[in-house]
Amino acid sequence: MVLVTVLLAVAAAGCGTSPTSPLATGGGTVTPASGPQVLKVNADGSVSFVSLPPALLSPTPIPLDNNLTYDPRRVVVVTARVDGAVGGRVICGRFVATVPAGAFAGVGTITMTLPDSTLMLCDLEVSPAELNGFAAPVDLALHTSGTGADLDSLDIYWWDPANSAWTSMGCQKAVLEPVLADEVLTAEPVTGVSLQLNHFSKYAAGKAGW
Repeated sequence: MVLVTVLLAVAAAGCGTSPTSPLATGGGTVTPASGPQVLKVNADGSVSFVSLPPALLSPTPIPLDNNLTYDPRRVVVVTARVDGAVGGRVICGRFVATVPAGAFAGVGTITMTLPDSTLMLCDLEVSPAELNGFAAPVDLALHTSGTGADLDSLDIYWWDPANSAWTSMGCQKAVLEPVLADEVLTAEPVTGVSLQLNHFSKYAAGKAGW
């Protein structure tokens, strides 16, 4: 079992609200129907904001879009069993979900999916489904060290399936403990943004104020 990671928030970048949102505290605003501009991280660490590929929300995703914004050959899926009484950590690309001890009763299987490793979108699920409501909030963090991302320019958005809309949830700028992300072991604390969740859903890190 991987030990729980501690997220040390150093500054607030905003908060969001929605009565049915997965955010543990705070509020949010609904984005335009087109959705937020999503953070794209290239292999050399350079970043840009790109329009959300419609294929990612389609029941039957298109293999490729014309501009290669989204490439399903870069999909990453990580699954881990976590004892809710003990807590644990699940890492998928630059995203880290930290489950505190006592978050839920029993053992759950947490699945994190990045439909394209270069796009900062993450789908979180826990099985069995009845565990998807936490007694203690789960931290979702995005590591941005080694990239050109400006933390002040970022927001985290939640996909609201009931209303078919993305909602701005806000986030905290954070200093995160060293983690093993893919094949890269960080020796020093790294920077990023984080959000506390009371249940899992689909999230995107995108341009703030969209």
